[in-house]
Amino acid sequence: MKKDKKQMDKKAYTVFTAVAIGLFVLAFALLAGAGIVQDSGSDKIAGVLGGSFFVLLIADLVFILANIKRVMEYEFEAKTKKIETGGFATLANVTEAKILAALQEGKFTLHDGEYYHKRKFSFGKDVINYFVKCAEYENLNETLTQELDKFENKDYKHTNKCLLLFLFADEVTEEDRADVMEISKNLISLETTLSLPQFDTSVIIAVDKMSRKAYFVPINKTSISVYAHGVKMIKKLFAGE
Repeated sequence: MKKDKKQMDKKAYTVFTAVAIGLFVLAFALLAGAGIVQDSGSDKIAGVLGGSFFVLLIADLVFILANIKRVMEYEFEAKTKKIETGGFATLANVTEAKILAALQEGKFTLHDGEYYHKRKFSFGKDVINYFVKCAEYENLNETLTQELDKFENKDYKHTNKCLLLFLFADEVTEEDRADVMEISKNLISLETTLSLPQFDTSVIIAVDKMSRKAYFVPINKTSISVYAHGVKMIKKLFAGE
């Protein structure tokens, strides 16, 4: 299959980054030079250098805007591949009863008879609104779509909503794990590529009722994304397990 010429590869991404940073640094070097020359009394040269600063800065902005779509597509694809390579994080001895007990101990409150909610301060995101729900499934993909749509349609007036969705089945199959990976890596990559100050996301946890083993997709520990906060909350709920 031929590679799409419009699609950015690693080499093109490296060149883009180098040019964008180089133009930016050069522009401010010219501005600094203009200040030095002006102090020495050469106003005409200082004016030329100052004008060149604005030209280079505008050129850099135009260059970035012209390539931003391809850059974001490249970063999104690169991140999804890295996440998929990292595989799953797991939890042992997970039951619905233990989840509910942990939520009660953590002072979560019940909304609409199905979502447990807790608002928590975060230095990186100001505040995170955690919502937790347990559900059973036969077809994970169908249930996942229904649950995510249902939660979105609730239209809760909270910022930085993070739904921790525990989906239980008698057996979590390879296909189920593939579905969890697909939606999770897209959610992670979308949030970390856009880097918006506020974001709503979900952490999907598939739980095998026979083995009591839970599977979810982790994220870099240094991330301040809403998804990363959701992962930390999961680990906090099961601290000591």
